[in-house]
Amino acid sequence: GNAARFRVDPARIASLGMSAGAHLATMVALRDDPAGPAGRVSTAVNLDGEHDMTMPPDRVMANFVEILTKVMGHPAPWSEAELRDISTVTFARPDVAVLTVHGAGDDNVYVAQGDRITEALRAAGAEVEYVRIEGGDGNCHSDCWKVPIATEAIHRFLDRRLSHDGSQF
Repeated sequence: GNAARFRVDPARIASLGMSAGAHLATMVALRDDPAGPAGRVSTAVNLDGEHDMTMPPDRVMANFVEILTKVMGHPAPWSEAELRDISTVTFARPDVAVLTVHGAGDDNVYVAQGDRITEALRAAGAEVEYVRIEGGDGNCHSDCWKVPIATEAIHRFLDRRLSHDGSQF
């Protein structure tokens, strides 16, 4: 929304985050901004994020109850409306591009979340890339992005979407 003020090309802005930050980075691309469409980005990189809080807790994240109690401001039970409102899959849309990187062995945010956001975005017609890291390298959470196939995918994705030069972040 302030691109002109900061002399930034709004078509070359992406959001990127890890874990809860990935949830937020993806939400910035998917959910409408109350101030208007200029408040959204069209490109996001999701590193091991949680995206469907309506799923059973053992398919979302290890500390589901603790985190949701803090986020919701009250303990369970939470209504279906509350859970949908904080689930990025609720807002899947066709006019975004999202790269998801998730470790199949992630014991913090479970890989079902990477599968689920990818499925929801594909169904909505979005541009989607998914790097699901299998085997020993997939036993990661906050450092999955360091696995070479993930780092290469991030560079390729940002280069294609934002004309990123690929030399640095």
